[in-house]
Amino acid sequence: MKILYLCFDPSIDLAAETGGAVHVRGMIRAMRELGHEITVLGTCVSRPEWIESQTAARVIPCGITRLNRVLEKTIRKTNNVLHRPLRRYPDAVRLLHNGTFFNTAAKIVRRLSPEFIYERYSLWGIAGFTLAKRYRVPFALEVNAPLVYEQQRYRQKLAWPRLARWMECRVWQGANPVIVVSEPLHNHLIEAGVASEKIRVLPNAVDAAWFYRKRPAWLVWRRPLFSRVSSPTKRYGVIWRGWTWPWRLTHAWTISTTHHSSYSNTWPRGGLLWLATRDRFRKSSVIE
Repeated sequence: MKILYLCFDPSIDLAAETGGAVHVRGMIRAMRELGHEITVLGTCVSRPEWIESQTAARVIPCGITRLNRVLEKTIRKTNNVLHRPLRRYPDAVRLLHNGTFFNTAAKIVRRLSPEFIYERYSLWGIAGFTLAKRYRVPFALEVNAPLVYEQQRYRQKLAWPRLARWMECRVWQGANPVIVVSEPLHNHLIEAGVASEKIRVLPNAVDAAWFYRKRPAWLVWRRPLFSRVSSPTKRYGVIWRGWTWPWRLTHAWTISTTHHSSYSNTWPRGGLLWLATRDRFRKSSVIE
């Protein structure tokens, strides 16, 4: 199938080593391994050729326009004078970027004729939904967090929260399917008016190839990541570093070695991998 993958978020550089960027590349790579033809459109793409070499997908950058960057600098200077907290990519810049992103994506749709559009949901991003509706292309949306709620409660507050909530609900309700990463997020979307039958819960996972001793040819290491884990009797823990949103993490994650016998020499005996949250880690000095 021909799939157009959209990442509107200007704060996610698709070539970076941040969680969002790694997740995007992993999803694209998985789609390619299933035999699909993927074209990626992203706002922030510092090394498109490198991403193409890692994912075997075509990557097209759609950066912030010069006029929009002038607006961003003006807002920053104004906030600095007024002693307001500075935020990267202000709301106005993100909102106006929808026009540029939509026009670029529309050209791709007319040329590529994709079977469906897959988008990683981003704050203020409505271009993908508008594009799918305009050209009558099926629209799949991946939601990793309730971004408006997250921004308002835990970060710098939005300039126009009511407009942001309306746009978010409009995009959520217009997608089918809506892929979420947890049950709490599933419930949050239902409260926002999304039909339950549209929602698919697909928890975040790990690519087992990164832990496999006989690594694939495309996986190049500077040094073995778990070179000391050579015995099946040894155990290790994976600790989540950063914020522990209730809609992103579960407290424990079990991986069974019985699903794939070739991992028996790599995974710890019993195949139990604990993914501990910050609060639970504070209460325990040792995690097995």
